[in-house]
Amino acid sequence: MKLAILLLATTSFFGLSGDHDAPSLAGIRLEMSKDQVHKILSRVATYKSADENQEVWSVTHDASMSFVFVGFAPDNRVRYITTLARTDGGSPLKCAPLNNPKDSKVTGTPPDTVYTRSWTEHEESYVAIAHGTPGHFTLCAVKKVGSGVEND
Repeated sequence: MKLAILLLATTSFFGLSGDHDAPSLAGIRLEMSKDQVHKILSRVATYKSADENQEVWSVTHDASMSFVFVGFAPDNRVRYITTLARTDGGSPLKCAPLNNPKDSKVTGTPPDTVYTRSWTEHEESYVAIAHGTPGHFTLCAVKKVGSGVEND
């Protein structure tokens, strides 16, 4: 909760944005620039590494997430965001882009259940994925589909 409030305040204060209609996760909105992502995450996480247009950040100021992975399209705009839950008994990981897990495609069996939701808004296609069970997700991801990157 503290992370969400801090990220919302930071985003509003600096006037940072991506596509205002694009989904967001961990205070990062799909289509944000790499510089915008760095301004937001540097306040709540520690940069760990980068590899082939993906950055890994260790979250230091949130009871529910341990890591945020951010993937960038060739134009350095956010293409996907993945969060991993804390394993030390922190707060449950939320997955807002999934919306209502009951409306998602469900595969697997607990505790390895995968929830998938695909949708289109304003001619853009997105997919959200969560692993685990509602209230106990271990991973949440949201991605823009069709961004001109191989293996989309």
